[in-house]
Amino acid sequence: MKRAAPPLFYAGNKFREEWLVEWLQKPTRIHPAGDFAAAHVVSSADGDMPDESSLIEHPVLEAGQAAEVAAHLMTLHPKDDLIAAEDYTPGRVPERIGAMDFVKFKGCGGCHRDTPKYGGLSGPELYTAWNRLQPEFIVSYIRNPVVWEAHSVMPVKHLQTEQIHKLANYLRTIGEKEQ
Repeated sequence: MKRAAPPLFYAGNKFREEWLVEWLQKPTRIHPAGDFAAAHVVSSADGDMPDESSLIEHPVLEAGQAAEVAAHLMTLHPKDDLIAAEDYTPGRVPERIGAMDFVKFKGCGGCHRDTPKYGGLSGPELYTAWNRLQPEFIVSYIRNPVVWEAHSVMPVKHLQTEQIHKLANYLRTIGEKEQ
């Protein structure tokens, strides 16, 4: 509960290097209310809101430093077995159907945002997930977040592979729209 940032020991299994280089130069908040939302959320008449004054900003790196740090992070891939176990070919899902599945049927919107203004605060925003994360990581993490992070607050939903792929394809649909 005192963690200040997400774990990076498997960054090479998780991130897309080109995204990481850009992000380190112009970091944006991925977790709307920080890595432990309960410590950074205040209630208001409009609902729960992040307490911006309690959140720290990520350091900005120069281009050369960003490339060097990203290159190092990409060497960290202790969970290659989890990535290799996935058999995922990116596909498409209609945005409206994907949104309904994400928010209503799977309940992902309770913790995650699939648009900049809508969704939960306790998980990372997911409208840029496709651009920052490797597709096999997305699928594997949805399948079983606890094998990636032992103390993950994301539940293991016991979804069928087809359901997991549908969620990943929705993240692709909204991620490619954001570009």
